[in-house]
Amino acid sequence: MSEQYPASAKVYSTENLGKWSILDMLAYFEEKGAMRVSDLHIKIGAPPVYRIDGDLVKLKGLTITEEIAKQLIYPLLSDENLSKLQNQYSVDSSYRFGSLQFRINVFQDNDGLCAAIRALSLYIPKVESIGFPNNIWEDIINRKQGLVLITGITGAGKSTTIASLIDRISEKHASRIITIEDPIEYLYQQKHSIVSQREIGKDVSSFIDGLRAMLREDPDIIFVGEMRDPETIAMTLMAAETGHLVFSTLHTRDATGTITRIQADRTKYRISFHSDLLTSSAKSSYRKRMEKAGSSQWKFSTTKATPAQTSYGQAKSSSYILKCRLKQKAGPMKK
Repeated sequence: MSEQYPASAKVYSTENLGKWSILDMLAYFEEKGAMRVSDLHIKIGAPPVYRIDGDLVKLKGLTITEEIAKQLIYPLLSDENLSKLQNQYSVDSSYRFGSLQFRINVFQDNDGLCAAIRALSLYIPKVESIGFPNNIWEDIINRKQGLVLITGITGAGKSTTIASLIDRISEKHASRIITIEDPIEYLYQQKHSIVSQREIGKDVSSFIDGLRAMLREDPDIIFVGEMRDPETIAMTLMAAETGHLVFSTLHTRDATGTITRIQADRTKYRISFHSDLLTSSAKSSYRKRMEKAGSSQWKFSTTKATPAQTSYGQAKSSSYILKCRLKQKAGPMKK
C-alpha cells in the first residue's frame, strides 16, 4: 500500500454524511449486508455508485476528480500493483476489511482512473449446499491426484464451487494445499490441512512463476485460479500428471469446448502432455445451474450432461469438468 495515500483519509464529500474515506465506503457493505450491496464503482466524472439489489445507486455527493480517484483507489493497491497499473493500464487485487474480502479491478478509461470493487463474504458455503449430482463431490475430495476443472462465465460461481471443495478437503484430510489466485477471493482457515494462498501481484509475479515454484514446495493439492494462457495450461496439466490433485478454471461452455481449447493450445504452441489425462477429464461432465433464491442466498440445482467424446480410449483415472451456469433471475429483488 502506498504510504502517500492513507486508506483512512476522508477525501470524498457526501451530501448528507460528511466526508468519507475509502474505508467508510467499504464499511457501507458491512452495514447494509454484502448480499444486498454487491459492488462499488469509482469513476472520474461521476459520484461513487453502489450496486444494491442488482440496481446501480449513486452516492449523493460530489463528482469524483482525478485526485480524489487516486486518494480512494491507490490505498487498496500494493506498490507492485500500482506499478503494474501504470505499465499495463489495469490490475486485479484484493483487500480485506472487517468481515469481508473485496475483489478489486482497477483500470483506465477515456476519463482516467476507474475501479470496480466487489464484496465477497468470508463464509465458504458447505459443499452439500452447492448442488452436485449424486454426491459426486465425495469422490472428488477423496482423490489423491488428477485434474478438476470448473468452467463457466464470469459470476457463475466457479470460485465458490472450488472453495467449498477445498474447504471440505481441509476439514477431512491432512494435506498440503497451495493456491495461486488473481486475486484471492475466499480465505481458508487452517484446519486439518495446511493451506498457503498466494496472490498475483502481491506474493508472486505470475501464475507460471508460482506454478514453477510450487512444484518444489511439496504440495498435495494445487489450485490455479485460471488457466489463462498456453504456458499455464501446460504447467497445470503437468502438475496433474505428476501426482497432484489440481483444481483450476476455464472460460469455456462445456466439456467438449474445454478439451478442444486445451488441444488447440497444445497444437498451436507445441505443448506436450499425455492424452489420457484429457480422456479422463472427459469421463464425467456435469453442468451446474444456479439461480437466485429470495434476497439472501444462491440456490443450486444440477443436471447431468452428456460426456464429451474423445478418441483416446479408456481413461486410466477420473478427473472432472464441472460446468457452472448462472440462470437469469426472474426480476430485481425488492429494496
